[in-house]
Amino acid sequence: VEWSLTTASEPDTDPPVIIAVTPADDAVDVSPNSVITARFSDLLNPETLSGETFSVTDESGAVADGTVTYDEAEKTATLRPAEPLRYDTVYTAVVTSGVTDLSGNGLEADIEWSFTTASEPDTDPLIILVVSPADDAEDVSPDSFITAHFSEAVKAETLTEETFSVTDESDTSVDGTVTYDDAERTATFMPAEPLDYDLTYTAVITSDVTDLAGNGLETDFEWSF
Repeated sequence: VEWSLTTASEPDTDPPVIIAVTPADDAVDVSPNSVITARFSDLLNPETLSGETFSVTDESGAVADGTVTYDEAEKTATLRPAEPLRYDTVYTAVVTSGVTDLSGNGLEADIEWSFTTASEPDTDPLIILVVSPADDAEDVSPDSFITAHFSEAVKAETLTEETFSVTDESDTSVDGTVTYDDAERTATFMPAEPLDYDLTYTAVITSDVTDLAGNGLETDFEWSF
């Protein structure tokens, strides 16, 4: 009499390993709307994934509230913050050794990584701080250049003869060239020829002139001399 049998497979005693995370460790300029993920080498016991075993804290140690889910097909755990993260803040994500695979093997040690969120976007409108000649100035030299000093750096390509112009009192345009000094944050209109004597001129800078973030003047800016 003979019969056959097959012994059990060798028990899985290898700890799961995190093979990829997002945002990456030391990532910068991370969107505050990001979710935090960890991809594992083995299938996990989803019951071991919770806000206690997968968490994110800011640099003060405050925990970001959120929901932890698990995608079995991708072997990926996701922490979705309840609210957007704060701008310009260092966050640390931690997955503890309490997370186990289906055989009950936990991570060898807690795994943590850090990332920094992006700075808050600039949404403030551009402002003209000083102009020369001043508004309503008199006895201005016909050889004068017309300048405008801005509150912040300007996107140079938005400064043209169409967005920075000068006209006389009969509404005739003055020919000239527009330049921009980035260090001084100053635009200059240089007339091609000296201005006429005893005339009122009006300078206009339109709202199409923008800062580096694309914010323009709230309205067209004009002054006369």
